[in-house]
Amino acid sequence: MNRRTRDGQSGQVLALFAFGFLAFVAAVAFVVDGGNAYSRQRISQNGSDAAAEAGATVLAQRLVGTAQTDNDVESAIDGVLTAMDMDTTSSNAVYTDIDGTPLTTVVGSLGATAPPAAAFGVAVNGDLPFDTYFARALGMNQWNAVTQATAVAGYATDQGSVILPVTPPVNILLDCENNGQPDFGPNPSEWLHNTLYVIPLCSSGPGNVGWIDWDPTAGGTSELISRIWPPNNDTPPIPLPSWQWMTETGDMAASGLESALRMWDLKTVLIPLFDDTCDQDPGSPTAPCNGTPGHGSNNWYHFPTIAAFELCGTDPGGAIPAWCTDTDGNTYGHGSYVSGAAGKSCNLNKNGTSCLVGRFVHFIRGGTVTGGLTGTVTPSNIVGVQLIK
Repeated sequence: MNRRTRDGQSGQVLALFAFGFLAFVAAVAFVVDGGNAYSRQRISQNGSDAAAEAGATVLAQRLVGTAQTDNDVESAIDGVLTAMDMDTTSSNAVYTDIDGTPLTTVVGSLGATAPPAAAFGVAVNGDLPFDTYFARALGMNQWNAVTQATAVAGYATDQGSVILPVTPPVNILLDCENNGQPDFGPNPSEWLHNTLYVIPLCSSGPGNVGWIDWDPTAGGTSELISRIWPPNNDTPPIPLPSWQWMTETGDMAASGLESALRMWDLKTVLIPLFDDTCDQDPGSPTAPCNGTPGHGSNNWYHFPTIAAFELCGTDPGGAIPAWCTDTDGNTYGHGSYVSGAAGKSCNLNKNGTSCLVGRFVHFIRGGTVTGGLTGTVTPSNIVGVQLIK
């Protein structure tokens, strides 16, 4: 073999090595950077979802008479995108109709004037840029996770027929401690849609479950049952967010209370969710508590959300919906258990003897909500925000 042949073979080996090395880098980049890209895509989608809902919430506030401008919608969207480290210059948010069909108006193009009259939602194109790792060797220093989301605001007509005068916390309440305090577990999280929950009605302490007095300071316990059943139509509007007065805390075993609650078995009711308590009125819907967290009775509860809650129950034929059976095989034939020892039917592990049982079917986070207690909630009563794409 002559020298020229050996040199040619060496060159071929070097070329094959270089090609193989690039293929190896590409494979590693596919695994490492591809996995990172998948994670970033999920973050980007969450950011787009939240931004769209933020913009639609501003439109919901407009539906209940609050003056809002195009700048307000843009600020709400950009605020979420900025918090998520997403690119606000390429979000390209546009207004949509109630069905989510894009209009021709770009969010931010109208400035201090009102959004279009036909705008009932926003569509957001989210863009999350992120640096690569091994893909840099292939000349790709940065990738982008691009996602889309659409949320609309409108009048809801089927989310419930009563606002029950009871408020659980915004986070999942697992059980009650022996001293009556709530047990949120080591990692508190918010309630999920369409999941069976047994909501304990604990007996004491702030950050618990409270019974609401719609007419402070009169009433309280004496009017609690009459606010649940028979239906009446004078429940006051609840702006979101807002501070509301409540007079009684936790487990109420008053005679007739359980019977009144069970009149709503297999129906969807509205219940406010609270995220703070205070021993004095903060004075503004968005103001923090300037006093101390509430203890026991006579406190103010802060409502950021009202939930539509479908209660378990038994139909006239004796059938119980399949979704009213939990993962341990416990079946709940009623949506409430609050009468003393009967509350053991809640199947709680600690000190909880009373509960509401059902699933959350909708969360309302903006507008003003009023329970139409004599029938179906009408369009003038309730405004909701929904992520549809």
